[in-house]
Order: sequence, then C-alpha cells, then structure tokens
Amino acid sequence: MKYVECAYAGSVPLGEPSLSLGEVARGTVSRYSGSIFDLLADVRAPLDELEERARLYRSRMKALRDPRTVRSSFEDQAARALGWT
Repeated sequence: MKYVECAYAGSVPLGEPSLSLGEVARGTVSRYSGSIFDLLADVRAPLDELEERARLYRSRMKALRDPRTVRSSFEDQAARALGWT
C-alpha cells in the first residue's frame, strides 16, 4: 500500500519494492538497506532527476492499476491456473 500512496503523492518511493511491482519499480524505487548512505544518495540527487523518477513511477503505477490491465492479468492467471493455456 505504501507504494500506491507514494504514486498518489507524486513522491519517489524508498524501500524494497514488492515483487508484484515488477517493471514498475525498475529505475524509480530507491533501494534502502537501512544505511544513512542510501538516504544521502537521494538527498544529494538533482531535484529534476527526482521529479522525473516520481513522474515515471506515478505513470507506471497508473498503468498498472488500470482496470483493463488488472482484469486482463486476472484472466491470464485464471486461465493458467485452470490449464486453459
């Protein structure tokens, strides 16, 4: 849920993304290992770079949460589970 909230807020997410985010997280989520150096890397990053990452993350999350995408993904998973593919 925190990653959805980051997208709504237009923020750069920080942490270990869930596997379900897949490509959404690539290049947009800042990894955080618990080290202050991870935080400093983002604090020192140029603002326009952070804004672009936040914009990209938000647009990817919007596409991921699109009802047509969610329905299609569910139908694909159900078909595989039922052995229809």
